[in-house]
Amino acid sequence: SPRERILLNEGWRFFKYENADEADKLIYDIRPEVIENNEYLVADAMPTEAVEAGGSNEVLKPWVLPTANPFIADSQNHYQRPEREAPGKDFPFIQKDFDDSGWERVNLPHDWAIKGPFYDGDKPEVGGGMGRLPVQGVGWYRNKISIPASDKGKSIFLDIEGAMSYAMVWLNGTLVGGWPYGYNSWRLDLS
Repeated sequence: SPRERILLNEGWRFFKYENADEADKLIYDIRPEVIENNEYLVADAMPTEAVEAGGSNEVLKPWVLPTANPFIADSQNHYQRPEREAPGKDFPFIQKDFDDSGWERVNLPHDWAIKGPFYDGDKPEVGGGMGRLPVQGVGWYRNKISIPASDKGKSIFLDIEGAMSYAMVWLNGTLVGGWPYGYNSWRLDLS
């Protein structure tokens, strides 16, 4: 049968935590605290050595990295998804029956930062290079899709045409994959 492409841009629900202290702990990776300003380094400087931050059972990176395998030519370098279930299986937002009726209704594309308020003053949290937009934070988007029984056995893909950094996709309580970089197109197999 011919390939079918369906846009899912309408009917989304959106929620953003007010501050980082309230945010859920389903994170891509543990990031070291920034304790020194290295703005003097040239753009092609070698990265500094990673800081060991310890493990966490809420880190989702091992389940997200395999999303990049189609872009890695040598299969010896492919990432292996862990055998165990991804963290967060009991988190309310990812459950099929979660009530998101109180969340904001949005259509895609959507950018939470553009609503402002924009940062101002001499030392804003985000400088002029980001337009002083309040881009930090953790946000959730939800949408309900119905796949007809006639599509059973078919390959079903979700193409994401641009999501800001550390986007992750859950389907009925299961982490399908994600992408750690901003505004790239990527694909997930929902089959």
